[in-house]
Amino acid sequence: LIMKSQLQLSHAASMQGILLLLALMTSCQHVRGEEAHADLIQPFLGCWDDQFTGTSDSTLLVTESEFVVSGSLKFTMLTNYTTSLAMGSDDRFSGRTGISVIAANGPDSPWAPNKFSDFDMILTTDEGMERVYYCQIDWNDPTAEEASKPEGPEEIDYMDLEAGCNGYPFSEMRRSVGGRCETDGTDTDTDTDTGAGADPTSVAAGFAGTNAMHVALLGLLCLLGF
Repeated sequence: LIMKSQLQLSHAASMQGILLLLALMTSCQHVRGEEAHADLIQPFLGCWDDQFTGTSDSTLLVTESEFVVSGSLKFTMLTNYTTSLAMGSDDRFSGRTGISVIAANGPDSPWAPNKFSDFDMILTTDEGMERVYYCQIDWNDPTAEEASKPEGPEEIDYMDLEAGCNGYPFSEMRRSVGGRCETDGTDTDTDTDTGAGADPTSVAAGFAGTNAMHVALLGLLCLLGF
């Protein structure tokens, strides 16, 4: 009986160890995705507006976790999907930075609430003036995976900012000097649940202390590229 109990405890500990190991591997991937997103989104952070002629019709606030358009229309970034755009070797792309960001439409959005969008963004600097050109090429996809699928050249053309966004011009914004972006008072830097399930790091924390050796494997797994 004692031997049977010991075997059961050993089996339970082994299963917990395996589950912790899987959670830690997922956590490594999650952390690397967050780090890649933070690096890619950094040049785009801040307030942008279209005030080129003395009036500002729209604004774009970019935080590490959200887009806020004209103060009220919010999109929550799904940071693990953020990628850089292949801008090409054409001289016209010299000094340009491009990224694709998948975001969840807000539940109160007047267009496709709770659906998913793909924002393709290009940052340029001309005579000291920073400008962002963005195209919401997908705006009502049912899943983030669908929104992240690459578009064909007939849908988006980064060489044609006048008509390359599915036949329409990219939205052109400049970095706002006067801080024209306004929100409804909510904290736009607060991370929100993307709907992709529980945070893998919190899952791993639930198994913390079960087996100290497995915890030590986290650093090794990340270093080995899991």
